[in-house]
Amino acid sequence: MSSLWKVDDQATSQLMQHFYANLAKTSDKRLALKKAQLTVKADGHSHPYYWAAFQLTGR
Repeated sequence: MSSLWKVDDQATSQLMQHFYANLAKTSDKRLALKKAQLTVKADGHSHPYYWAAFQLTGR
């Protein structure tokens, strides 16, 4: 995973925690990222600056 721009540390930490928790439940990285982004978005960080910068790279 990589980010397209400098992002907020707290929101990134939250997103990564949710991403890896979701990834433990499913092997689909895209779904795990999407769910993590939606969780961060719903948890008070609705502006895309906080959650939209992340993209999966590689396999």
